[in-house]
Amino acid sequence: MIRPLSKGEISFEKIAQIRTELCRDASLYSSILNVTKQWPTACVWIEARLSENNGHQSFGFRETARPALRAVHRTPNEAARHLSMGIIPNFRVPSQSVVHRVFFEDRPYAEADESLVMRESSGGTRLSDWRVRIKAKGIGDSVPVLILPL
Repeated sequence: MIRPLSKGEISFEKIAQIRTELCRDASLYSSILNVTKQWPTACVWIEARLSENNGHQSFGFRETARPALRAVHRTPNEAARHLSMGIIPNFRVPSQSVVHRVFFEDRPYAEADESLVMRESSGGTRLSDWRVRIKAKGIGDSVPVLILPL
């Protein structure tokens, strides 16, 4: 049902149009996730939000990390998996990223071309130097993000 409506570059506007046309009752969150999964060209969906947990338990031996903006959920679609376009689980969103600006400056939407090499795990792992288009939409206390290879 989604594939015939999936033309051109994915965007939040196209997702909203598909949601309106196919299933008005679907939540925005599920619409973004499911349309992204079905899109024919490579796309990774992430949800960025403040998170105190860096993926490790402290067991009370040390102070827990201060909340940081992190990619708490991530889903590459099939085309992105074929390109080996992976995203580090729970990565910290770099302060120079458009995602950071949307969240901390309360912007409703912004997009920019960036390099994924800026993304780093708590252990120091970095992503490959993929040039990508980042589309970030501020919704409440989270930022849904579409990542597309350039």
